[in-house]
Amino acid sequence: MQTRIATLTLAGSLLLLGACDDGAAPLDAGPPTGDAGPPGATDAGPPGADAGPAEILALVFDGVYFVPERTDVSTYPVDEVEWTVAGNEVVLAYNLPKMLVGQSTRVAFRGPVSADGTTATLTSADGTANCDLNPDRSPISCLEMFTNLEVDLTRVREIAQEDDPAREEQRVAVSARFSTEPIGVVETDRLLVGPVAVGPCATDADCGTGRCDIELPGQGLCEPDLGDLPVGSPCTVRFECANDLECDHDNGTSTCQPHGGG
Repeated sequence: MQTRIATLTLAGSLLLLGACDDGAAPLDAGPPTGDAGPPGATDAGPPGADAGPAEILALVFDGVYFVPERTDVSTYPVDEVEWTVAGNEVVLAYNLPKMLVGQSTRVAFRGPVSADGTTATLTSADGTANCDLNPDRSPISCLEMFTNLEVDLTRVREIAQEDDPAREEQRVAVSARFSTEPIGVVETDRLLVGPVAVGPCATDADCGTGRCDIELPGQGLCEPDLGDLPVGSPCTVRFECANDLECDHDNGTSTCQPHGGG
């Protein structure tokens, strides 16, 4: 199996994402089958053949997150937006910008694609996400409303003092508004990884030397083995780092760091 980060060819399966509601059926697919076509594409096989479970395709984009009304001050980079397509179901997962919420905050949503394939309505314990889609079911943008979201305004101020001192008060004001009205939009830009077919897992033992990562309660997918880079190594996406690390994109650099660090 192969996937691409920019122009590099990398081997491995990808992305673990599962069901988001306790009663929801888990994403289901057979073992990874190699390079995949556009998201949602399937091989129908001969007429009358049993199509079997939907193929699961994983993609990673970079993009931005903004709090309406959109301005330079209320817009933040998002370095890894993970998107998984399994038949008519999709899963969205990413880290909210630290300058907005003041801490490492992972969010994930799951839900169905509309009959015409142009939108998806996603839910989870984190809230809701209403997404506009491209014809291949990749995401354009998702309007999100969060529940029980914690914003650390003290830490937001510290981050703004370090990274954007000229607009510290404006940044804190955006975060303060977001803490009481947690509505925002994530937009995707460049495709960094995928689409690549991935297989389900329950534990790390199902993934060989890789890791079974579970974004939402239920079933996971095996992460790719893209090098097991150590702490401090330059990275593009988290799947390049060793299993106990993530690709931290703070301060204009991207290096492998402990989860929640950087």
